[in-house]
Amino acid sequence: GREAGIEPLIGFARADTGQQVLLPWVISRSRGTVVVRRTLEPVGQDLFGYHDPLPNRPASTIDWSTFWPSARIAVSNVCDQALFRFVHAEFAGHDAEWTGEGSPVLQLDRFASFGALLASCSAKHRGDIGRQRRRLAERGVVSLWIPGPTGADEALRDWESHAKEAYRDVWARRAARSTLWRDGFDDFAARVIADGLRGGWAHYAALRVDGEPIAWHLGLADRGRLYWWIPTHRTEWEPYSPGKVLLASVIEELHQAKWREVHFMTGAHAYKLAWRPASADLRVIRWHAPGPRGTILSWYDAARRSA
Repeated sequence: GREAGIEPLIGFARADTGQQVLLPWVISRSRGTVVVRRTLEPVGQDLFGYHDPLPNRPASTIDWSTFWPSARIAVSNVCDQALFRFVHAEFAGHDAEWTGEGSPVLQLDRFASFGALLASCSAKHRGDIGRQRRRLAERGVVSLWIPGPTGADEALRDWESHAKEAYRDVWARRAARSTLWRDGFDDFAARVIADGLRGGWAHYAALRVDGEPIAWHLGLADRGRLYWWIPTHRTEWEPYSPGKVLLASVIEELHQAKWREVHFMTGAHAYKLAWRPASADLRVIRWHAPGPRGTILSWYDAARRSA
């Protein structure tokens, strides 16, 4: 992190009434035309879709409208500005602005069966899922592999041998930049798979045809919730919509296993929205540090926006 201009700043807030809040933050440095800015951000930055603080009690028991101004003052000597792009409204305080981008959340436990969940989708989506599943079945036996804690080593081999290169191949063909394609990502993903599967906080899935993997997903898991994170597929299988079939198969498996929710995170992708998820209310927390330096930077930023 230090080589990339990033330093950890782990904070801890405590109230006399017993509430405690863990603050997994970092300070990143970026060189502008005039100065080097020090920005307070969440750990992981845009690698993760939620930037909430971590309280020991329900968010409703904490006065976040007081918390954030206090945090701004407490860190004023180590940063010039702060940016938390995706904070749930219940953690943000009443003055926080809307991000402009929701996070779709599919409530699995609202449906008695996967069939009922699928029936809540459009006829077009149901038909497309069925059609692509049948087309894949014509190519071979279709199966979904989801390893448990004891399958971490095999999952890591699968990622290193197949999924990682498929991910790079997909993004090499696109004009947009992947936020995950950066220095250190390979080692980071390997740690998530190895440690996360063993610890129960990661989820790995591979869609296979006659034993050959054609689509993958690496996600994060917490108390019956799956956080949809890194999907990919083999480009030569794109006519079969492998990502769409993989998602349907994962949702079906999770529902049968009594999981509660699938969080699709940010990014309004059609294959996610086709499941008609609800939208989480996300807010953005941003500020310039109090004092002369922060004030000057705020004037500079305002002038650039109005230019």
